[in-house]
Amino acid sequence: MILLAVATNLPDVAITTSAALAQQVDVAVGNILGGIAIQTAVLAVLDAAGVRPRRPLTHLAASLTLGDDRPVRGHHRARRHRLGDYQLAVSDILGGNAFLPVLFLLATLLTREAVLPRAHHTDIYLTALGGLLTIVYLAGLVFRPRRQWLRMGPDSITVLILCAVGIAGLALIPA
Repeated sequence: MILLAVATNLPDVAITTSAALAQQVDVAVGNILGGIAIQTAVLAVLDAAGVRPRRPLTHLAASLTLGDDRPVRGHHRARRHRLGDYQLAVSDILGGNAFLPVLFLLATLLTREAVLPRAHHTDIYLTALGGLLTIVYLAGLVFRPRRQWLRMGPDSITVLILCAVGIAGLALIPA
């Protein structure tokens, strides 16, 4: 499982490593924390892309299994979704979100200083937003909504609304 987590998040490992080695701690921290919200929002895009049969993404992925041994990134994620591998699409993103905080240890070891205290207010804000978006999808996996509006389940619609409000809220955070 650890090897799978590293493989599916290899781009994040590379960005964090190169940023930490260049003493660009802000880039490393921003990559780790900001990626969680963005990756979770991708699930709403996948849901809207046309799940077949016409059910919300989380309804189809509710039999989520741990231990899937097929690492997928980027365009492969969308291709798997089109092929009906809804469990993989959801588990890849939520599993990746669970792995990303491990990169703080890597960045700390490479820079020889604690990197989390260097997080900006916007990083913490985006982390909270990512956690909230993840909770919405976890609720969708538990309650398995059957109805769709605008080709999306209620969880994906909620995520899009929270993303819009969350992004607007970034403007209110002092620099």
